[in-house]
Amino acid sequence: MQTAIEAGLRRLSAVDLQKLAEQLALVLRPDIFNASTLVVRGRNIEDQTTKGWPDAYAEAPNGRIYAIEATRQKSSWASHIAEDYEKGCGAVGRKLAGYFFVGGYPDHSVTDEELSSWKTKFQALGIEARDIAILVGIHLVTALLRAECARIRETILHISAPTRFRLLRPGAAQLAHNAWQPTLEDFENNRVFAPAIMLDMIRALELDGVALVRGHGAAGKTTLIELLAIHPQIVPFPLFYADIIAAEENSDLFRSDVINEFAALAGPGVIFALDNIHLAEGLVEELFIEWRATSRSMSSRLVLLGRERRSNIGTSVSGILPLMLRARGPELRGVVRRLLERAGRAVPPISESQADEWLATFGGPPDEPYTSADLIAFSAAVANRLTPLAAGDLTLRETDAVEGVRARYLNVLADHCERANLLRIAATEIVEVPCPDACLPHPEKGFPVCNLEGLVLSDWIGMERRKQHRLAHPALGALLTTAAGMRDRGEGERLTAGSQSAALGLRLASQAPTKSERTKLERLVAELGIDGSWIVSCYSLQDIVTVARWLVATRTLPSQQVDDALAESPYFEQLLTDARSADSWLPLLNTVHNRGLTRVTAQTVRLAEAPKHVRMLVSMIGATRCHTATSFLKAHPAGSAILAAIDADAWNTTQSRFAPIAWATQTVGAIRYFERHGRPELARGPADAIVLRADARQWIHADMAHLSHILRTCGIGAEEERAVAIRLMMQQLSLSSWLARAIAETHVGDLSGALLSLSNHLTDELLQLLPSLDIASRVQRQLLSAPMDEASEPTVRAIALFGSAAEILPSLDAPTNLRWPTSETLERLVASRVRKDMAGQLGTHEIQLWLGLMRVALHRGDSVQVSADQRARVKRLLRGTSAPTARAASTRERLLRWLDA
Repeated sequence: MQTAIEAGLRRLSAVDLQKLAEQLALVLRPDIFNASTLVVRGRNIEDQTTKGWPDAYAEAPNGRIYAIEATRQKSSWASHIAEDYEKGCGAVGRKLAGYFFVGGYPDHSVTDEELSSWKTKFQALGIEARDIAILVGIHLVTALLRAECARIRETILHISAPTRFRLLRPGAAQLAHNAWQPTLEDFENNRVFAPAIMLDMIRALELDGVALVRGHGAAGKTTLIELLAIHPQIVPFPLFYADIIAAEENSDLFRSDVINEFAALAGPGVIFALDNIHLAEGLVEELFIEWRATSRSMSSRLVLLGRERRSNIGTSVSGILPLMLRARGPELRGVVRRLLERAGRAVPPISESQADEWLATFGGPPDEPYTSADLIAFSAAVANRLTPLAAGDLTLRETDAVEGVRARYLNVLADHCERANLLRIAATEIVEVPCPDACLPHPEKGFPVCNLEGLVLSDWIGMERRKQHRLAHPALGALLTTAAGMRDRGEGERLTAGSQSAALGLRLASQAPTKSERTKLERLVAELGIDGSWIVSCYSLQDIVTVARWLVATRTLPSQQVDDALAESPYFEQLLTDARSADSWLPLLNTVHNRGLTRVTAQTVRLAEAPKHVRMLVSMIGATRCHTATSFLKAHPAGSAILAAIDADAWNTTQSRFAPIAWATQTVGAIRYFERHGRPELARGPADAIVLRADARQWIHADMAHLSHILRTCGIGAEEERAVAIRLMMQQLSLSSWLARAIAETHVGDLSGALLSLSNHLTDELLQLLPSLDIASRVQRQLLSAPMDEASEPTVRAIALFGSAAEILPSLDAPTNLRWPTSETLERLVASRVRKDMAGQLGTHEIQLWLGLMRVALHRGDSVQVSADQRARVKRLLRGTSAPTARAASTRERLLRWLDA
C-alpha cells in the first residue's frame, strides 16, 4: 500500500494535489475544516490552478485563517513554507490561526529537526501546536495510510480499497457490541485486562512471524486482538483485521480478496489478523500457505484466532502449534473490575479463592489446567449483580447470567414478533450460523430494539443485497434460549429455519451439535430437493451451486433432474440475469460444466444473445481482476461472443485505473489469453495497471519472462509518460532486490527470451536500470557450466543467453578460460533448432542462438563455420519476419549483415 501511495502521489497533477490536501484536512481536522466553511482559492470550478494565497482556508472566529497549502515542487518545499510563514505574519496576507501543509512529492526528505524548527516558528505567530500540520515525504505517505483516508486513496490516488481487511481500532473488532463487551471508552481508560498470553503472542510474532491463538468458547479471543493492536510494541505498525465469518457468503471470492490483500497491504511489521478460523479450517490452511509464500517475505506478520473444538491442548494449523487462551481467575477479576469501574462503583478486594469459585461455576474445576470460563455468561452475571458486588457480596451463580440476559434483552421486548425473531437467530447462533431475513418467523418486523441495543447485527450482504442477522457474540445464543425456557437448546428453531432454506439447512447441518440433528436437517434439505422447492429457497447463485452439488453428490437427485429443475425455473433465470459478480458466476459455470448440465448451458448461451445481458457481463468483468475475467470468459459457454463484445478503450481504462490488484503472474496469464484469442489490444490495460502501481509485492512468484511480457505489452500514454512509469517500476523492483533475484533464478531459456524482448522494447536509458553485474554473472555461470563439446540443450541455451544479454550489454565478455565449441559442434547446435523448417518458422531460441554465434565468432577471433544451407535458411526466415520495434529491426539487420559476410 505504501508503494502504491508513493506511485499515486508521483502521478498527481497540481489540481489533484490541491484536492488531496483539502480532503486530507477535512479528514484529519474535521473540528476546523468542513465542506460548508472551506474556502478554495487555488483552483477554479473548471479545475484549473489559479493564483491566490492560501490554496484553501477556513476562517477562525477572531478573523484569522486556518490555511491549507500544497506544493508539487521536488526540491523547494522548505522555501514554499518560508513564503507561507512570511505571508502568515500578516505583512502580505491574513494572519494565521492554523497551518496545514502538504508537500506532495513522496521522495521529499525531511528530518525531525527540520519539522520541529518550522513548527516552533509557526507557534511564535500565536498558533497552537495541535493546529500545525506539516506533511512532507514519508509523513504524508504515513497519513494517507490511515484507515480514514481510504476514500482519498480511492478517488484521488485511484488505489483500490481493501475489501476484507480493515485497520483495527480498539473497541472496533466486534461488528456489534452487547452490554458487557469492552468498549472504546474501556480501552481508553485502561479497564480491559490483558491476559498473560499477550506476551507469548508478541514473542511468537517476533520469532516466527505468526501466532495461532485458540480458546474454548467465549474466552476473549477478539478482545485479545484489540489489546494487541494498542500494545506499545505493536502500535507503530498497522494491524489489519478480517473475520472469517465473511467467507460464508462466497468462500472463493473471500479467498481471492484476502490473498490479493496479503500482497497489497504487506510491509515490514504489518500484522494481518484472521478471526474465527474455526468456521473454515480448510480455507484458513490455504490462506496460511499463501501468506507464508507471499507476505512473509516482506516481513509482514499473521495472527490466527479461533475456537478450539477438538482438543484440550489445541489444534495446529500447518504445523503451527497453538497458544491456548483460557479465561481463569485473573481474567474473571478483570471483568469484574472493568464493569464496576464503568458503572462508577468501587471495586472490592477479590481473593484467589473467590476467583476459583467463579471459575468452578462458569467453567469447571479450578485445579484442572484446561478449565476455561465462559466470559459472556460471567459478564452477564456480573452486570446483573453490580450493586451487591460493589458492596462486597461476591456470590455469582449461573442463574445470575440467565437472569441478566433475560432482564437486559428479553424483558424489554414488548413486541412478541421481535422476541420470536431474536430466539430464532439465538438458536442458529449457537452453531455460529447467521440467519437470513427470510427465515425469521416475522421478517417484516425485524429488530428495531435489538439493533439499537447492539445485541443483533443486521447487514445486507452479497451482490443480491440480502439481509441476514447474527448476535453480537455467539455465546449469547445459549443464554438467550435458556432464558426463554427452551429445553432443546434451540434445535426446534434450527429445524424450522432449515426447512425454509435448503442452503441454510446445509450450513446448519454442517455445524449441528449432534449426529441426530444433522440427520434431521439433511432430511429436510432432501425433501426440499425432491418437491422442487429447493431453488426458490436459495438466495444467490452461490446457494444454488452449494445445494445442487449436495443433491447430486448424495444421489438425492440425478444430474438430469437438477438440470431440468434449474432450466425451467424463472427464479433461477432471474438470479442469472441479476448476478453482477464474476466470482459468483464462476462456481456455477464450473458446476454446470462438471455435472453436464446441458440445459443450463444452453440457457446461459441464450441469455448471452441479448445485447443488454452481454453489456452487463462485459461491464462486470471489466471491473474485476484481469485473471478472474479471463477465467470467466474461459468457463462461459458464450465466452467468445462476450470477448468479441468488449470495447478495448473502456476495458483498458477500467483495468489500468480502477480494477482490483492482480499479481504479475496473473497479469501475464491474462495477456497470453487475450493474445491467443485474437484480442491482443485488451492485454494493454492489465499490463498498464501493474506498471503504474509500481509495487514490488505484485511480483512475487514472477520472473524475468513475466517482466518482459508486461513491458512489451504496456502502452501508457505518450512515449515519455510510458518511460517515466516504467522507470519508477524498475526502480522499485531493483530496490526490493527482485530484479537481481529474478535474473539469478529465472530458467535460462526464459531469461534468454526475456532479455532479447527487453532489448527490443526498452530504450537505452531504461535498459541501464537492469543490473548489469547480475546479468554478466549469470551469463558467465551458464557458459562455464554448459558442456561445450556437446550439441546439447544446455549448450544451446548458454550460447543463446550470451547472445541476448549482449544486446543489452554490448561490452559483455565471456570467461577467459572458456573452451568454445568446435565448428562441427556448432553445426549440430544450429541443426537442432530446425524443427519447424517445414512450417517456415524460426526454432525455439533460434534468433538468440544466432546472436550468440555472432558473439562466439567475435571472441574466437575467426568465423563460425556453419553450412551455407543453414545460413540461407535463417536469412530467408529473418527477412520474411516483421520486427516488432525499430530496435528489433536494427538487431535483425545487424545479424543479417554478419550472416552475409
